[in-house]
Amino acid sequence: MDDYVLQLHPLTFLPSPVCSGGGGSSATDLVFLIDGSKSVRPENFELVKKFINQIVDTLDVSDKLAQVGLVQYSSSVRQEFPLGRFHTKKDIKAAVRNMSYMEKGTMTGAALKYLIDNSFTVSSGARPGAQKVGIVFTDGRSQDYINDAAKKAKDLGFKMFAVGVGNAVEDELREIASEPVAEHYFYTADFKTINQIGKKLQKKICVEEDPCACEYLVKFQAKVEGLLQALTRKHIPSQRWLGPGWGAGQCWGRRGHGPTLNGVRGSVVMWGPGKRMDEDAVGGDGWKDGNSDGDGDDSDHTKTR
Repeated sequence: MDDYVLQLHPLTFLPSPVCSGGGGSSATDLVFLIDGSKSVRPENFELVKKFINQIVDTLDVSDKLAQVGLVQYSSSVRQEFPLGRFHTKKDIKAAVRNMSYMEKGTMTGAALKYLIDNSFTVSSGARPGAQKVGIVFTDGRSQDYINDAAKKAKDLGFKMFAVGVGNAVEDELREIASEPVAEHYFYTADFKTINQIGKKLQKKICVEEDPCACEYLVKFQAKVEGLLQALTRKHIPSQRWLGPGWGAGQCWGRRGHGPTLNGVRGSVVMWGPGKRMDEDAVGGDGWKDGNSDGDGDDSDHTKTR
């Protein structure tokens, strides 16, 4: 009987990524500055809350990684909660949902000054050495002067993102945004599409590590390899395990459902010498050459011994 080996692609089983907020294992203090002016309107303010929580969902919230603070501004500035008050995503998202709408003017300059003088201070929960990230959300022209505060925030090393919707002034957004400006400011005409900006912001805030160097993936792969060895011993009468170093830590096997990990079920493919069991032929004799040219040569898909 021919030998068969299971090949697993570990990334198939990975859950949705989370991050510290700045990539890698760095600590990040993230503060949202949210426009609560009358022009936003109550129904759109609810969409803004969802936008905030969309970003929160991607963060690895903990004392050592990401902390989140929230400030709402209108004709005045109000801190909804400081950095470090909440230690779980669940609690942060609940506090965001409970935020009441101020419904007055648009003092973006005052909000930026508050961020500098209060939000990112140690007394308000900011951590020395942590990356400071500010996300400013506005729907209109500021009623006060923003230039000095916007410049100071960037001079202090804060990573500033500017998000505008509706009547927001793009020149003001650019003034707030960090360099390169094109990567740090976003605009849309419609509140209903701010979730698309949220997706883009997730990628900007969460800088993914090299998956080959990620300690998490190494541990995950070791766990999966053990499960697959047990699976092959149980379901395939003759097999040869080539070890974690063969095929970049991958393994080979018959198409079918693999183990369920983190709520996701994987699949594998049965390979023979120069032949493949086609997906539509599982349960029959259906062996085909492993590539699509029908010449029986599977050199593009198998490793010669």
